[in-house]
Amino acid sequence: MKRCLSEIETLGHVLGACPYGETLRLHRHHAIRTKLADALRKLKYTVYEEVHGTADNGSNRRIDIIAISESLSQGMIIDPTIRFETYKGQPADVHEEKRAIYVPTIPYYKDKYQLHDISVTGLMFGARGTIPNFSILFCEYPKFLITFHRG
Repeated sequence: MKRCLSEIETLGHVLGACPYGETLRLHRHHAIRTKLADALRKLKYTVYEEVHGTADNGSNRRIDIIAISESLSQGMIIDPTIRFETYKGQPADVHEEKRAIYVPTIPYYKDKYQLHDISVTGLMFGARGTIPNFSILFCEYPKFLITFHRG
């Protein structure tokens, strides 16, 4: 049964853009964000979720997660994203897209949390349930990635 009058109902549209599936996409996003935040807390990071900030140009932004290593005075901005999987390089493109959005907020968060350094990582999770290698590696080695992906 066709529910959306705005577009042809392809699998990509239904799983990635259709307003009728938005609640499910948001629920999945929030569940993933919470699991990531809880895992980082277990690794003894101080973690804040859904934090408001300001970019260099004055625009308002809301980051999904900031995880702080108090001993190193370093932080990680982490933005998990649910996307319909369409091509092999998509996770890297999502990472770069998120860096372009959130790197301009680094001075704000450095000042707010008195940090020496902050990295930005965009993590893609597939709308059909796939988890790209980049996201798996991040989940396995977050301490490594804080030094690898400098903001």
